Amino acid sequence: MMIDKTIISFVSEAESPILICDKAGKVLFQNKYFEQVFNIDKSLLIDKNFTDNFTLSDNEKRRYKFRINETEELDVKCTINKFDSGSWIIVKKNSVKEYQRKLEAIINSAVDGIIIIDTKGIIEEINPAAAKVFGYEKQEVLGKNVKMLMPQNHSTRHDQYINNHLNTGVKKIIGIGREVWGLKKTGELFPFRLGISKVKLSDRIIFTGIIHDLSDRVRAEESELALKKEQQLNELKSRFVSLASHEFRTPLSTISSSIDLISSYEKPEFLEKRKKHINRIVSNVEVLTDILNDFLSISKLEEGKIKPQAITFNLKAMVNEILDAVEDSNKKRQIFVLEFNGSEQVYLDKKLLNNILLNLLSNSIKYSEENKTITISINVENTIEISVKDEGIGIPASEQNQLFERFFRANNVSNIQGTGLGLNIVKRYTELMNGEIYFSSIEGRGTTFNLQFPNNKTKNNN
Repeated sequence: MMIDKTIISFVSEAESPILICDKAGKVLFQNKYFEQVFNIDKSLLIDKNFTDNFTLSDNEKRRYKFRINETEELDVKCTINKFDSGSWIIVKKNSVKEYQRKLEAIINSAVDGIIIIDTKGIIEEINPAAAKVFGYEKQEVLGKNVKMLMPQNHSTRHDQYINNHLNTGVKKIIGIGREVWGLKKTGELFPFRLGISKVKLSDRIIFTGIIHDLSDRVRAEESELALKKEQQLNELKSRFVSLASHEFRTPLSTISSSIDLISSYEKPEFLEKRKKHINRIVSNVEVLTDILNDFLSISKLEEGKIKPQAITFNLKAMVNEILDAVEDSNKKRQIFVLEFNGSEQVYLDKKLLNNILLNLLSNSIKYSEENKTITISINVENTIEISVKDEGIGIPASEQNQLFERFFRANNVSNIQGTGLGLNIVKRYTELMNGEIYFSSIEGRGTTFNLQFPNNKTKNNN
């Protein structure tokens, strides 16, 4: 059958996919635009009946199923225009269906997990990546509440988040990426980054969650942290060996010489000399004990073994006990002054606070000359405020920003025994109890350390 050249010319130049059929429905021609849109060879349709590949699905809307091959078919709309010897047919893809197919392809091939839920939290869609990361088959979660993928502490708040948003419009979690924990089918928890978006459809609202598994990143961070901690511990051990070889030498030599001298003072008239050397031995043993205690405290802090254990105790009584304990070590005519205001009962870790104050008072004694006053001021109200003020050698202004660093010792204390660990321990003990420590110092005039802690039992202490 011959086709009118005018029609051929018109159809060939048209920017729509068009077929030409004879009266019996046999396909005689397809234009280039048809080939481009559907990406099929002429052999599929030419000389075949239109109904061999197009099946009517909705007569009113002129919808057809266009079979491309044995496994694939498209939803299309066909507009049939008849002429004397046949018809020319405009074939257009069903844009909605095609969009859905593309959307499904994108969702299913996405590397990150995607979950779609309704306003009640019911899972309407989950892509393979999300199903895999949670360890479920798709059919196991469809129609279930998304709370099944959350640990208990998150799932109880999920419905509240959705309801609050729908009622108020406030976006607390929508449109904001955040790191959360997911619950796998095995019961294992894992971290992921969650981004939630709200989608308004013509008749309802849905929420889409994008899930990016952070397990590898967290494992890498944990490994890096463990490596860093191991390096710090190795550094600490190295510094300990170096410091111990230096700091232990003098007291050990003193102890050794005193023991030798004591053995030569056997006669009763040498009793005072023996006592003198015994006191030297005791004093130097205490120095060694202090050094070892500092290193033991640092080691426990690094390993996370020290946890605050708060109890209610009498703070004023504890401070007086500390003053009694350090009285023998203070220098000639050094004076302690205690100023106390407020409730004597406090709720803190007594042992940690005792170590903090003992360290600060020992430093005040060590770095102050004779005839100087050391003042301890305490005020217990809404907060617990403690200050230790001395009239000692002070801290050089250029070195004050390093004061709480491990092993740091100011240039003006190089001839005074010490490890450079005490104030680092004090600061870390203070922070363990949710407290703060700060200081002011003028070289040659003295230093004041201030401590502040929350008074968690204020009502019970009045």
